Amino acid sequence: MTAQYTSFLQRESSPTSGLGIEEIQRKMAIRQLELALMNTAAKTRQNAHECKHCGQLFDQLSAYKEHVRIHTGVKPYGCKHCDKCFGNLTSCKRHERNHTGERPYSCKYCQKCFTCSSVCKRHEQTHTGEKPYACRYCKKCFGESGNCKQHERTHTGGKPYLCKYCKKCFSQLGNCKRHERTHTGEKPYVFMQVLSKVI
Repeated sequence: MTAQYTSFLQRESSPTSGLGIEEIQRKMAIRQLELALMNTAAKTRQNAHECKHCGQLFDQLSAYKEHVRIHTGVKPYGCKHCDKCFGNLTSCKRHERNHTGERPYSCKYCQKCFTCSSVCKRHEQTHTGEKPYACRYCKKCFGESGNCKQHERTHTGGKPYLCKYCKKCFSQLGNCKRHERTHTGEKPYVFMQVLSKVI
C-alpha cells in the first residue's frame, strides 16, 4: 500500500468522516482503479515520472514538471502587460493575447477568431455537432475531454481535487476552489453582486 493510500485511509477513517470500513475500502478500490487507468500507458515505460502528490505518471519530464505546479501553486511565467502569473508558458501567451487583441485561430465555418486553437476547435464542434469523447462506462458522448472525465467520475466516485486547508476531496476543481474560499473568507464576486443590485 502506497503512502498516498495510507494517508487516504487515515483521513477517511477519522471519527469525523462518518464512513464505515466497507465504504472506506470501496473508495480506496475506486481510487486505485482510477489511478491505474490513468497510468497504464506511462507504466509501460521505465523512465516514467510519478507525481508525489497524486501518483499520476508522466512519460515526459516537462509534462511532469508542469503538472507538479498544479499542486505546488508555482507560477513562473508572468504576463508582460499585467501582474498575472501562470504555471505554464502556453497559458501565459494565451492570456497576453487578451492584451494585444491577437486572435490567430479562425473557425473554418464562420471565420470567427480566437486566441487559442483549442477554443477554436471547440467552437467548430458547435457547427458540426461532433462529440468525440465517449464515457468508458456508459458510452455517453461529450464535445470536450474535460467534461467527459468529469462525467466519468460520477461512475468511479473519483475526487482528485484536494482542499489545501482541510484535505477534503472534490470531484470538480470549481467546487474545490469554492470550498477553499470558506477557509480564506475571500469573496471574489462581491463587486459583481453589488453591480447587479445597482442595475
